[in-house]
Amino acid sequence: MSNALRGTHTLLAAALLVGLFGCSVQAPLRVVDENHPIKIGSLAVISGSHRGGDVLLAQLVTRQLESSERFRVLSQQEVARRVPDYPVLVEMQDSSQIGESDETAIWFSPAGKARLDAIQARLGVDYVLVLWIPKITRETPITLHGGQFFHVYPVGNLLEYPAGRLVAATRMHAGESIVWVTTRNKSSGERIDNLIEEAAENIATSLNDIRAKTR
Repeated sequence: MSNALRGTHTLLAAALLVGLFGCSVQAPLRVVDENHPIKIGSLAVISGSHRGGDVLLAQLVTRQLESSERFRVLSQQEVARRVPDYPVLVEMQDSSQIGESDETAIWFSPAGKARLDAIQARLGVDYVLVLWIPKITRETPITLHGGQFFHVYPVGNLLEYPAGRLVAATRMHAGESIVWVTTRNKSSGERIDNLIEEAAENIATSLNDIRAKTR
């Protein structure tokens, strides 16, 4: 389990500024067709690559959904048992093909879709939720005298099988702003893990809410 959420800020100024700028989330999960219900069924969450952020996000979303009664969720251990060399690369679409405001974007490339179909064939689930974090940033603006911005940008797609139909997408931005480097009780990695954990909670909650509305 991640070390995220351990400890508290030691500087009051940092705590106040984080509270002011905080975290923003766009489109935790958007359905593609409001008239197409997401049904009760089995589901696997797939890391889109072997990168640490992608793997952690898939683990955390799985953990959140395992306590839900709306899906029968495969554990990450079971996914790894059935899919050789998991996590494997699911190739993403060229970002130039995706509009900046497109909240139901297709994030996988044709080759990535073929990989997802092959993974689903081994898993035998009704739904596959594939997730990536293609961008993680840490910025230290000169004007902040040591303050830092941490941001993660998760994206993903939910596909329904056997048709392999895109039914929902996620496009998010989670950020923790102006954290002073003199606050020593959390490392940069822990702060990023914290943002990934928050993103995972939002994705899982959004999926459960969509399912509840379409039962």
